[in-house]
Amino acid sequence: MKIEDYISKSIQEYPSLYKDVDYEKSKLKVLDHIFFTIGNGLVMAETEDPKEGGYVVEPKHKKDKNDDWIRIKDKSYGKEKYKPIPKGYFESIVYYVQASDRPIETIYKKDEYDDRVHFRYDKRVDTEFREPKLYKAESLHSFSPYPFDKNCSIVGQVFYKNIFLHDDWMQELILLCKRTLEYFNDENQYKNNSYFNTENRVKQDLRYFKETFDKEGLKGLKDLRKIWGYEKKETLPDRAEIEIRHKNGWEKFHKNNLKFLKDFLKRYERI
Repeated sequence: MKIEDYISKSIQEYPSLYKDVDYEKSKLKVLDHIFFTIGNGLVMAETEDPKEGGYVVEPKHKKDKNDDWIRIKDKSYGKEKYKPIPKGYFESIVYYVQASDRPIETIYKKDEYDDRVHFRYDKRVDTEFREPKLYKAESLHSFSPYPFDKNCSIVGQVFYKNIFLHDDWMQELILLCKRTLEYFNDENQYKNNSYFNTENRVKQDLRYFKETFDKEGLKGLKDLRKIWGYEKKETLPDRAEIEIRHKNGWEKFHKNNLKFLKDFLKRYERI
C-alpha cells in the first residue's frame, strides 16, 4: 500500500483519532502513530519478494496444518489501494454510533420523503440494551508527538537498522521529523508535551507518592522511588525533590530528541 492510501484509510476509518480541521494536521497524527508510537501493532511488510516490500502494515495471520499461527504474506507495494478522501470531508461532521451491540437489522431509507437509518435490536437477547447515540468523531488536539523509543519504533528501525522504505513512505517520515524538530525548538508548542515539567505533574507525583505510602507502606514507597528514578531514600519526596527530578528529566528528554531528529534529517533529508 502506498502511504497516501494508508493515510486516507486511517483518517476515514478512525476519525476520532485522526480527523482534524484539514488534511495536513490529520496526516501528522497518522504519521505520528505509524513511525513514532510503539505497541501500535504495525510492522514492516513481508512480501514474497523482499524487494516488493518497503512499507508498513497491520500483519495478518492464519493457522497452519499444525494449528500454529503463521503470518500471511503481504501484497506487493502499491497493490492494495484505498478510496481517496471525499471532497469536503474536513468541512463536514463525522459521527459514530454507540450502542449496546450490533443491531440484528439495519434499514436505510432514502427517498424524497424520508432520509433515515433504522436499527432493530432484540431486547430478549440483548439484556443490557443501550439506546444508540451519535457522537462526533474528530481529533482537534494540537500536535504533540509520541515519545518514541528509538529502538522499538519504526523511525528507530529505519535509522539504526537501515530498513528499506519506499520513497513516498520515507518522504512522509522526513516531513514528520522536520515538523517534530520544529515542535521541540518552540516552547509554545512543546509545553503541551506529557513529559514537560508542569505544576500539575508535580502535584500528581506528590499525591501519588502519598497514596502509595498510605496503601503499601515503606516497601511501596521504596519501589516507587526506584521505578521513577528517584534517589534511594525511606522518606516521601518533597516538592523541591520532585521539581528537580522533573526539570532534569525534561532537559534530558528534550536534548535526546533534538539530537536524534537532527541526526536523522542530516542522514536522510537529501534523499
